[in-house]
This record gives sequence, structure tokens and C-alpha cells, in this order.
Amino acid sequence: MTNTAILNSIDLPGAIGTDNIQWVHILPAGESYSRDGRGPWKLANPQAVLAATQAYHRNTKMVVDYDHQTVFAAVPKVGGNAPAAGWVVETESRGDGIWAKVEWTAAAAQKIREKTYRYISPVFRHLASGEIVSILNVALTNTPALELTALAAAEISMDLEAQMAGLRALLGLPTTADYGAISAAISALQAAQAATASVKPDPSQFVPMAEFTRVVQEANSLRQGVTLSAATTYVEEQIRAGKIVPYMKDWAIGLCSVNKPELDRFITTTGPAFNHLLSSQLPTVYPKHGGSTGKLDESEQAVCNTLGLTEEQFIGARKSVENAAE
Repeated sequence: MTNTAILNSIDLPGAIGTDNIQWVHILPAGESYSRDGRGPWKLANPQAVLAATQAYHRNTKMVVDYDHQTVFAAVPKVGGNAPAAGWVVETESRGDGIWAKVEWTAAAAQKIREKTYRYISPVFRHLASGEIVSILNVALTNTPALELTALAAAEISMDLEAQMAGLRALLGLPTTADYGAISAAISALQAAQAATASVKPDPSQFVPMAEFTRVVQEANSLRQGVTLSAATTYVEEQIRAGKIVPYMKDWAIGLCSVNKPELDRFITTTGPAFNHLLSSQLPTVYPKHGGSTGKLDESEQAVCNTLGLTEEQFIGARKSVENAAE
């Protein structure tokens, strides 16, 4: 069960800048007491208090009012005036406690400069042990600290319990986890994040994504070929099946060892027609009558030029056809 308290007034430090912005000390470190002797109030884990405060206020700024009018004048379901003296726009934990960066209104800034007001007093939630849980608001005041009565106590308690339930869910804690367990989990998470941020990756252990992608693409393209032994066996099978003429063996092996899919494409789309043309033409051009002198005549040279063959390839192909005809 949590309660709400108002801490001793704290003297405003230093002067306000011309922009009406001022850092003020709103919660002292360690133990502190209210002016009437109540306490001690314990700021055991400032970071957890700031996290719970942020969860409570969410996207709204924490108000700095006059004389705790937010508590005593603006009564829920009743009304009342509680003008803002300023707004807390930033908080941080320091060695002596929690500080807040306040944007004072022009009217409040003038009162502070004139010393019409010179103290601030935080309103905070705390456990029965006195441990501070979160900060509700801050007041610009000249009055001593007072213990907050049961003003809207039920609403405050329900709201805090809902926030703690949300924190348990976010941190993966059981529903029975108390404030101490939540605080410890937040501290452990912050420590882990700090440790991770302090570790710098070793560039030698990583490869830029663009370079990795290029290497993979090149490797995939190279894998389209096969070993020389496998390419030779495959091409010889295609020759025996009549899909490639013998004189094309060396060319086919070379292509297969680099890009087998391309050789298969040639065999499927071009090979049959090419082989049929060559096989039908060579017996007519070179009938079996005494063999060849080894020289190409004009018509033979024309066939070579048309087919893009060397003399040796043409003669070898002719012999293969003649042998097959026998």
C-alpha cells in the first residue's frame, strides 16, 4: 500500500536565466524528514523513481503549482483553481538526489526574482517503509511541509497499482512482484544496456552487408559449373545420345565446367537442329569414295565459314560421321 507525502520545502538555488528556465533540486538523496518530523523518506533508487514518474506522467509535463493548490484546491469532482507556476521539462539523478529542469511562467519567474516565493516542495508517493516510489508534482511555496490527507486516496492507490501492473508486464515479472522487485529489475536492465553500449564491435569480425551480398552472388554464379571430370562424363553421355556432335566435345566440356545450365539450354534449344543440319550435310558433301586428301576445297571452306568451324574441327566431324555411317 502506498501513501502520498509532501517533503520539506527546499530553497531555490541560484538565479533564473533570462529564458525563465532553472534547474531545481526536488528530492534529496538518502533519508529526509518532513518539517513536522514525519519520515524518514528514503530515496533508495533514483533511477527507478524517475522511471515510475515517467510512466505516471507519460506524455504530459509535470506541473509546478503554487502552494500545493493542485492537491488542496483542485479537488477531484469538486473543482478549484490550481494555476501553473511552471512545468518540469526534464529530470535527472545527481549525487545529491533528483533535480528538475523547470520552465517558469513569466509571473512565477518574476515572483521568484522578487523573492515573493523562494522554496519548492515535492509531492511524492511512498511505501509504508518510507521508500519513495514516484513524484506527482512540485509546488512553489513558502509554507512548511505537510502530510497529505486521504484526499482522493483511493483514486491515487488504484492508479499506482495499475501502473505497477504495467511495469510488471513490461519487465516479465510475476503479478506478486512488489516495488522492490520492480526497482531491482529496472536497475538490472539499465546495467545491461550500459554494458552493451560500452562494448565496441571489432570491425575485423564483421563484413559490410553490400560486400557480403556480392560475394554470395559470385559464389552462386560459380556453383552453376561442375568439376572437369563430371563435365567430361556428362558431355560424353550427350555425344553418345546424339545430342552433341563429337567435334564439339572440348567446347562443351569447357562450357559445362563453368556453366552447366547454359550447356543444357544449348542442347535443348539449339543442339538438335544444329546436329541434324550437320549430319545431313556432311554425307552429301563428303560421300565415301577414297577419303579426304586432308585439304578443304572451296565449298568445304564455305561450310566452315558458315558454321564457324576451324579446318581441324570440320575434318574431325567429317570423319566421325563417316565412321558412324560405316
